Amino acid sequence: ISPVDVYFDLGHSDATAIWFTQSIGHEFRYIDYYENQFKKIQHYIEEMQKRGYIFRKIILPHDAEYETLNADRTTAQIMRAAFPNAQIVVLPRLGIIDGIDAARTIFNQCWFDEKKCADGLQALRHYRYDKDPDTGKTSKNPVHDWSSHGADSYRYSAINITENVQTKK
Repeated sequence: ISPVDVYFDLGHSDATAIWFTQSIGHEFRYIDYYENQFKKIQHYIEEMQKRGYIFRKIILPHDAEYETLNADRTTAQIMRAAFPNAQIVVLPRLGIIDGIDAARTIFNQCWFDEKKCADGLQALRHYRYDKDPDTGKTSKNPVHDWSSHGADSYRYSAINITENVQTKK
């Protein structure tokens, strides 16, 4: 069994989106997807544990190092305690355009489980740029709606994958 890497986009009133991936040769396999909202981090930990995967890396966005009023630990600290054998990576704040470019770069090397990733694939299909209402031109900013959470989580995976590929070269 190949180990699994997990990519989060964290939210509370906005959704938390999670892609579960494996790298097999030159193929990036998206084997599972989970999304929910208004849940505490313990809920997502339990969802991960239910799946029975062996976790290699858990990649979190930059805000996972922020302390919240509701907890005496950060999300990253909670994940480190819950998954001591996994590498917990907190990404720096990333540019959206660079991430979209990375996502486009790897997309043809990706394989998706149609059933387990159906909701995530819907998010990717509906992710789009905003239109300027005055000019009708496409803006430089993607629309922030229900689809952006799954797309952002996928974008984090693409950045991590392209950086690892460049490092290996």
